[in-house]
Amino acid sequence: MKIILLIMFLLLLGLANAQQILVIKETKNEIQLDDILEIKININNPYNKDLKVEVLEALPKGVTLIDPSKPDKIEFHDALEESFFRWEVNIPANKITTLKYKIKPDNLGEYTLPKTKVTSLANNEVYLSDPLTINVLCNPNNICEENENSLNCAADCSTGLKDGICDYKADGKCDLDCDYDPDCGKVREPNIINKYLVFYIIGIVFILIFIFLLRKSRKS
Repeated sequence: MKIILLIMFLLLLGLANAQQILVIKETKNEIQLDDILEIKININNPYNKDLKVEVLEALPKGVTLIDPSKPDKIEFHDALEESFFRWEVNIPANKITTLKYKIKPDNLGEYTLPKTKVTSLANNEVYLSDPLTINVLCNPNNICEENENSLNCAADCSTGLKDGICDYKADGKCDLDCDYDPDCGKVREPNIINKYLVFYIIGIVFILIFIFLLRKSRKS
């Protein structure tokens, strides 16, 4: 009897947990630079009555807003500006509502879309989506352009090119960005002038002092 009651309790608990608002955000995992990215926010209402919610979407840095073209809300935290899209929506009973917006990343590399925050206006319950990560790739054109390097655009920038990235690898290519690369055959010292500049200045100062003292002694 106790086993049957335990099973019934677990079943009821599972049904109760299933009756929860779910917030699922979706978009592409990878895009190319200058592509427009569409993000969808799916919110389900598992209840038998309409649900009114506030949806708050924190926007990543380094993007151009396409649609909508302006944020609905701006906050400052420790002098840092944070922008948001905000919606108030009514989700019909047992339905899913989808919100969409479009952005264009300004740079190559990885972007993180923070969690979407959905708040029930009936009881202030908060529901969150998972964050998403998007990788912005270069547009291969056989030219290693500005802001491209062997890490974010391997198709255009080989490890031997001067692109600001040193790989320190024995790959048969002398990397011009390395102070030392096993493929270059020797230690390169691109900053050798800076290395001896201090000694050069000190030497000049001593010579000037010596000349000054010599002239002073002759006058006396």
